[in-house]
Amino acid sequence: MSIPHICISFIVALIGIAYPLMLQVISRLEDKYSSIQILNLIKSERVWKSFRITIIISLVIVFLYIAINYPLVVLNEKLFHFSLHFIVIALIIGTVLSVFSFVLF
Repeated sequence: MSIPHICISFIVALIGIAYPLMLQVISRLEDKYSSIQILNLIKSERVWKSFRITIIISLVIVFLYIAINYPLVVLNEKLFHFSLHFIVIALIIGTVLSVFSFVLF
């Protein structure tokens, strides 16, 4: 399995498992304390915002990776390899940031 496929698997796991679990815990806190202020406080946290932003950026990078691997427009070889390497590095950085922000949250 290649590094981009591992990164994509991490992103899918974060979206499929971690994000719903975090939302469930937040809703349980809201039900337990019967206050909407807790929800607003959590949503205003820097870590929550950074997690959501890094997940969105990671999804965009995954889409770009797929678009480059299955191009509709033929690129020359140098541009193709440069853009593929750039997207893979961005995918790795986005995955690491997403996992790190999830762990911090």
